[in-house]
Amino acid sequence: MFCADGYRIPGNDEVHAKAIDARLAPQSQPLPPARVMRRRRLAMQWDEIATWLLIATFVVVVGWHMLHLQLPNR
Repeated sequence: MFCADGYRIPGNDEVHAKAIDARLAPQSQPLPPARVMRRRRLAMQWDEIATWLLIATFVVVVGWHMLHLQLPNR
């Protein structure tokens, strides 16, 4: 009988012992050394190219704008 928090679940009255196989597992072969194959990476990925183009465009636009500003009178 199993009792959990006052609720009783009827069960088998007898307890049966189970046989346990205690033999050692056979020895396995050692694993071969792992090899990591790296893929060759391109010099620049598309996101890096787009970022550099955006930065270059920003620098050109800001420089063009600064060249066309009037010089301050002092």
